[in-house]
Amino acid sequence: PDVLRFQTMLVPRLTRALDMESARKLTVKDAIEAYAKGSGEKRACYEALQGYSKAWELAWPGIKHFVADAGEEVGERIPDKFRDISVSEASPITLLLASDRDEGRCAAAITMELVKRHNEFLSLVAVFLRNTGQ
Repeated sequence: PDVLRFQTMLVPRLTRALDMESARKLTVKDAIEAYAKGSGEKRACYEALQGYSKAWELAWPGIKHFVADAGEEVGERIPDKFRDISVSEASPITLLLASDRDEGRCAAAITMELVKRHNEFLSLVAVFLRNTGQ
């Protein structure tokens, strides 16, 4: 939930507000400070960032491919330059906002992987409930 929460809090404010070059120079911390509205939303962004960072730490090592384009079964293999990165306040904001190009593809890949895992978990719960008559 924190990955999606972080993305939905900042995406509307960053879309078309920055060109890609400027966005790459903007750290996550600077983006939160500049674009989150009020102390409550800033606090919520930082809390969501903690969850995003933990999800990245746990899930990213197992993700080997970007999201597949339409008509492809498997997406492009994630290049080595993206393999050993972590998410923090010092990361460029472009790394955390899902996109279909450049480093935003990392955020798209992890988001899709987490959604897939969530759906698989819900399917297991549904089977369990059905099998136990609940």
